[in-house]
Amino acid sequence: MSSPPLVKKRHRPTLVCLNCRRRKTKCDRGKPSCGNCVKLGENCVYSENVEEPIFKKAKYEYISYFGIPEYINMAPKGLKIFSKRSATWFNALFSDAAIGDRDPYLRITNAVIDVLQKTARGSFDRNERDKVMKLPNSLKAITMFNRSEKSEDQLYHQIATEFSTLRSAERMETYIPNQYEFWSKYYPYYVDKIHPLISVFDLAELKNLLEKFFQRHTDNPGKLNDKVHESTLLMLTYLIMNFFLIEFDPHNTLIQDHINIIKHWLLNTKLFQKTTLLQLRVWLILRFHNWCSYHDNDGSRLNANDGLMGLIMGHCISTGVTWQLWTNIDSDECKSTWINAIQWDRKLAVLNGNDTFNGRSMRVPELPNDHLILKFLKCCVDDPTHVNYTLAIDTLNKLNFEDKNPMVKWEWKVIVALAKLQINHGRLNHSNEGMAAVLTSLDELITIWNEHFVRPLSPVSYSSRMVEISMNKVLVILPAIILRARNSCKQKIVQLMDEISTTYFNEFPYFYHVFKRLFKYKLTFNLIGREDSLGHMLTILKNEKHDVLDKLGITRKDVELPDDDVIKIWNARFSLTENDVNLKVEMMCKNYEPNLFSSSYQHALEKLEETHSAKAETIDVTQFLQQVFDSTDFDLFYGMDVADFPKMDNLLS
Repeated sequence: MSSPPLVKKRHRPTLVCLNCRRRKTKCDRGKPSCGNCVKLGENCVYSENVEEPIFKKAKYEYISYFGIPEYINMAPKGLKIFSKRSATWFNALFSDAAIGDRDPYLRITNAVIDVLQKTARGSFDRNERDKVMKLPNSLKAITMFNRSEKSEDQLYHQIATEFSTLRSAERMETYIPNQYEFWSKYYPYYVDKIHPLISVFDLAELKNLLEKFFQRHTDNPGKLNDKVHESTLLMLTYLIMNFFLIEFDPHNTLIQDHINIIKHWLLNTKLFQKTTLLQLRVWLILRFHNWCSYHDNDGSRLNANDGLMGLIMGHCISTGVTWQLWTNIDSDECKSTWINAIQWDRKLAVLNGNDTFNGRSMRVPELPNDHLILKFLKCCVDDPTHVNYTLAIDTLNKLNFEDKNPMVKWEWKVIVALAKLQINHGRLNHSNEGMAAVLTSLDELITIWNEHFVRPLSPVSYSSRMVEISMNKVLVILPAIILRARNSCKQKIVQLMDEISTTYFNEFPYFYHVFKRLFKYKLTFNLIGREDSLGHMLTILKNEKHDVLDKLGITRKDVELPDDDVIKIWNARFSLTENDVNLKVEMMCKNYEPNLFSSSYQHALEKLEETHSAKAETIDVTQFLQQVFDSTDFDLFYGMDVADFPKMDNLLS
């Protein structure tokens, strides 16, 4: 019996989309998306390959869900090396200078500020420089700008006088603290507030060491015996005393006296050759102390203690205090030392955008987030021109400090919010979609500040430093947000900048780097607060510093155009934010009396405004000559016949 003929199969490719194939539903074959996929909000994908397995669709869903990685350039001009007569430093990724370099709006703002500051420096009498208080040269000029307001009771004058006194004070002789006062007042505060945050000592061991130290000097007063590390223990007693004074009596001159004595004995040790575990732990406490202190802190770039931090990390390796402690060594005191050293290394690296001193990590119970912090830093710092934005934000979101000390948990909450703000600001230079993320980070930081000023965590000297750092970063970025805003919300952001500036300079004026920023930030606020701020700054640069615009793509030919056309060229080249720029949280600003921010430099700013408003306006010859006549001091011609003066009509004829 013959077999039935085989049915011929159709080889026409299936033209339905992969989603309809998987669901076995009727597909209308619409492109780019069929009707079913449009209704369900899915990505519609067609395939001409009939042999392709249906599960291939999972690949498309995975990419769609997580998104294609987005890369941003956080260093369009590269990272610079800055130098002054006394020092050289690296422009880190999250430094104020780097933030200004990567944002075109901040670049023109900083350029105009430079023009105004140079004008101000040339306006005061150079013969009066010798009358200025004993302050650094960088601060002498800006103190002169405020000299027109002759009020000896002025807060500005009081702060400048205190800085001058600290710089000119002589170093006091080494002394042993009063034993009763130390044990009754200073040591309990250290145990209660400081030790939980920098627990490098076993408290029983520490108390025993200090008791023996005091006993030896009660029995044999005089020279320090370094065979039993007495100079190191003396430095430790000064640090313990300073923690209390910084918190409750920050203007006590003993703080600086103790710092000077510590420096003296620190340099007398063989710190570049060898060290002991005791010295290493005292250096870590010194690192903590310098974070809290008004006097010898981390400075405006958070790098003033990089040498101390490098010394600590180097000697950790030389003494065997490394990750190897979790493999074949069991030493609790060494582990606690390494944990604290690594925590400081990572914290400062994230705040600065720098490489860490130690680039290795290990998943140990005591440091569960360390590998994530290192992952974030490598993502940002390895190649700042090609930062994986998606990975950076995702890594920050995974950090979890819930099981840590309340202060550590709060501190990293601020650090993460600040890092997100700076990453999102870097993205803002590529796309206006980043504005919403920037505002979300701002809302989070403002909420943290409001809580801090109502109920600060102790020690306040420690938590305040983190608030000061975050407020400064926001004040650096805010002008870029204000200049991008093209709606009625602009004035609200200007008001927010005023409130943050007022709080910043009235809460932290005794930090030297804060006081030094006052003139620049006051200039910036006055510029940004104008209704025509962007046009005003472009006009000043067009007339006085057109090379800045040239570097931003506005050529010399463009600069020769009328002011309105230059503004149009700028707006066409750099994207604007058309959406509303609104914040959900309001800044709680106190009514400060006296108000350092509002009262300082008013006279100098008025003079600068008059000078540069005239320069920014395009005037004809008649207007120019009239200005010359109006500004001439005719007392110089006393004794001359008035008839000899030139007439305006004759000059113009």
